Amino acid sequence: MDAALGYGKKYAAMPQNGFGWGGFFWAEKLSEVLTPGPSATWLFMDEHPDSINDGYFLNNPQTSNWQDIPASYHNSACGVSFADAHAEFRKWLSATSMYPVQFFYPSPHIFDAAGRLDFGWYLEHTGYVNAKTGVPAFNY
Repeated sequence: MDAALGYGKKYAAMPQNGFGWGGFFWAEKLSEVLTPGPSATWLFMDEHPDSINDGYFLNNPQTSNWQDIPASYHNSACGVSFADAHAEFRKWLSATSMYPVQFFYPSPHIFDAAGRLDFGWYLEHTGYVNAKTGVPAFNY
């Protein structure tokens, strides 16, 4: 589940959210998903089985690798459902976004240029909004 959606406002006012970064708004209701709107905000995403560690899919937006890793089961793609109830497959462009199943958390792959595009897509559809100013971040 998109960690920027659901109950999580307790983190919004904190400059650090326990993960070493923070200050973003968490939407609790669909009516709070305003920019760019529910059709461009993902709600559920297939997560790589070696990365599943909780009920959220969450990555530091300033990092150079995935922390929670998307799945690539479907011909290098993962299933993504959006807040407006439509779904699609996101085909990853880079090997840095596709990890083989190893049954343990893998060593991170630093993004190459295509990996940055993959991560950019994730950022644009995650819903990072500055908690203090209300300004969307990362082309959201």
